[in-house]
Amino acid sequence: MALEDDDKEMSILDHLEELRGMLFRIFCVLGIGAVICFFFSEYLLSIFMKRANSNIQFVVISPTEGFFTRLKLGILAGFILTMPWNLFNIWRFVSPGLSRKEVNILYWVTPVLCFLFLVGASIAFYLVIPLGLEFLLNFEIAEIQSNISIERYISFCISIILIMGGTFELPVLLLLLFFVGILRPGMLRKSRRYVIVGSFVVSALLTPPDIVTQILVGIPMIALYEISILFMSMFERRQKENLESLESE
Repeated sequence: MALEDDDKEMSILDHLEELRGMLFRIFCVLGIGAVICFFFSEYLLSIFMKRANSNIQFVVISPTEGFFTRLKLGILAGFILTMPWNLFNIWRFVSPGLSRKEVNILYWVTPVLCFLFLVGASIAFYLVIPLGLEFLLNFEIAEIQSNISIERYISFCISIILIMGGTFELPVLLLLLFFVGILRPGMLRKSRRYVIVGSFVVSALLTPPDIVTQILVGIPMIALYEISILFMSMFERRQKENLESLESE
């Protein structure tokens, strides 16, 4: 009995050690990517500033603001640049507990996840951020020029980009749960009303307190949820057809 406990304890310790190694590799690669991208952060900053209203005057309100603004941009770019590597390490960590088919699915969806994140980030950059800023700046006081902290502006942009990028990962994550047998289309249909309300609640909590940004984030969540149900239904129908054809043979 004691030997069994020792074996179990060692397996847990080995698992934690492997987890630590995975996190160490991810953060090391992310750090290297952030440092590399930091040298291009001034160029990235100029791109973000062009997305803002031309009437806005950006200011620096603390000695460290310029450095931390460029650092945040470097980390964002490094995160996007190293995403495929980090996903590969996560899949390799969880793969021992999965079947060969499930592992293959995980590796195949890696480029899809990266592509969908970029799509969501692009929509945030080209649509959500400009519209959100335009709506918010309509409430400025007359005859007072808008002076915005550059660090707070970049933090606003980064939060919207990460939220939209993560939102566009939803269909793939739900489909993964479907293929491993955890979710079914009927379960998602029954939860639709709660998801609609929850999407706007989540967008209200994660985005700035303006209705335009919240709607622009909440609507894609709901649309992607419905797309996930559609694809699940298609795959479920195909599985039933294959099963029926096998039974008839």
